[in-house]
Amino acid sequence: MGITKEELLQIQSFYQVTNDDLNRIRAAGQKLIPQVPQFVAAFYEWLRNLPEYKDHFSDPAQLSRVQKFTADY
Repeated sequence: MGITKEELLQIQSFYQVTNDDLNRIRAAGQKLIPQVPQFVAAFYEWLRNLPEYKDHFSDPAQLSRVQKFTADY
């Protein structure tokens, strides 16, 4: 279930997104995607300070799986 080219152009027009905007987003993605593992690690390091952290991530294997899923997403 995809969208048609016409629908895509309508969405782009509605949100006033130009082709230059899309090119800048793609360029940013090329620079940021390789850093995703570091972003995920930093997020879970910050999360460690919350009281609920131990309730959900006391198992290191589970934490590793969740971090991988987060990075892949």
